[in-house]
Amino acid sequence: MYTCIMIYNWFFRAVYCFWNLFFFADVLLETFFLSRLNESKANRLTKTYYTRERSYSSSKNTMKGLFDWEKPLFETFIKQGETVVVLAAGGGREVFALAKQGCNVRGYEADGKMVASAQRFFRENGMNIQFEKVGYNEVPDNKCDVFVFGWGVYNHFWGRENRIALLQKAKNTLNADGKIIISFWAFSPLAKRRYDLVQRYNCKFFKKNIEYASCLKKNCWGKYYSEKEIAGEAAAAGLRVEFFSSKDYGKAVLGVM
Repeated sequence: MYTCIMIYNWFFRAVYCFWNLFFFADVLLETFFLSRLNESKANRLTKTYYTRERSYSSSKNTMKGLFDWEKPLFETFIKQGETVVVLAAGGGREVFALAKQGCNVRGYEADGKMVASAQRFFRENGMNIQFEKVGYNEVPDNKCDVFVFGWGVYNHFWGRENRIALLQKAKNTLNADGKIIISFWAFSPLAKRRYDLVQRYNCKFFKKNIEYASCLKKNCWGKYYSEKEIAGEAAAAGLRVEFFSSKDYGKAVLGVM
């Protein structure tokens, strides 16, 4: 019995040491690749990922409608008959769901192939919906009651000042009492050790400007956000947080101050 327990403890320590070795090596490699990025390279990574991932523009994906976490959010803050703009609308999933909900929706997307797929989908389903191509990191100037940054796109906007500028542009499109809805990867305190290590390794070895809680996920650059960060960026754009939740997926509703 004693020998078995001793072997178990040796095995446990070996696994623990191996896991830590893998963890630190993984963090160091991610820090290295993050240190090589700038805005142009990060945007190119994101474009490449979504261009290659064709499932986002499939009719099957579009017809899924809203995710479970989106349904109560949209039903609460978007009323039937309101004019809604969806930026980074992908293949039209949110646009399709909101149109079925009785909203006057316009979709905008930077990926030309996704735009073509969405336009074809709406045409084949007899839906007269404006869905157009827009430049990356550009905001259409159509007036609306609700401006929606499409699913998770806020993750991929490089730099705090850039995000604030985009929020300000979106704010300028709002009608009276209008709202902005964003969704994002919510900051997890459980991963704080990793974020701290990335910053520490960067300061020690690479000395580049890496935003806190940046990562390389799904083969593209992204960032995790805390409630404090969202509130800070919103305030800098002249907005206030009217709703925030990190349950299931990060989301916030912003109103004009």
